[in-house]
Amino acid sequence: MAEIPFAQYLDNPDENDPFALLKPVGPYNFKIVFTKADVSGNGNEMIKIRVVVTDGPNAGKEIYTSLTLTDDTPSRFTDQIIAAGVTGAELRQYTLMSQLAEVLLNKFFTADVQHREFPVGSGQMRNNFGFWQKFSGQLPAAAGGTPDVQAAVVPASATEQAVAPPPVAPTQQAAVSPPAAPAPAPPAPAAAPAPAPAQAPPEEDTALDGPPAAQAPPF
Repeated sequence: MAEIPFAQYLDNPDENDPFALLKPVGPYNFKIVFTKADVSGNGNEMIKIRVVVTDGPNAGKEIYTSLTLTDDTPSRFTDQIIAAGVTGAELRQYTLMSQLAEVLLNKFFTADVQHREFPVGSGQMRNNFGFWQKFSGQLPAAAGGTPDVQAAVVPASATEQAVAPPPVAPTQQAAVSPPAAPAPAPPAPAAAPAPAPAQAPPEEDTALDGPPAAQAPPF
């Protein structure tokens, strides 16, 4: 007797079945939790992916999807990877599908999910992912309930600002105080003005010049 997969006819299939239909159809936020580089039945490079819904009534639900690189639509493949958070620099750096599969792990994206018959004519409905978009949900916090990046950056800068001033302030004061001491030295040269009275003789010389001027009459 042939076995019949009755579960596929249930309106509410097992929520742990990654092939179960995601209901209702529409946009969902996802996190990529598993990736594997592979080759499609048509011989195209592809990445098999398992994602988990991050929020809403279906939060925690895992389903399968994939990305396939084809010669006629290569930009569709790369645009979706970039939407998930992979940078252009990373795409230029890697040359293997296995490398991209690894980079995609733990990335987030948003996509519209519809249902379609696959394979065509089989009568089996599958989840059909629309074009990936940038993640529109709220990224989860890091362990301990603090934001992933901000928690790591803000305390570090605050610590540096609090520690840096104490060492610098004493050093600057020590460097400035010695030059201040030589300032009293200028008063010592003040004694030099005393020779001023000694300049009186030039006035006497001027007086001695008078008699020669009186000798002008002999002309």
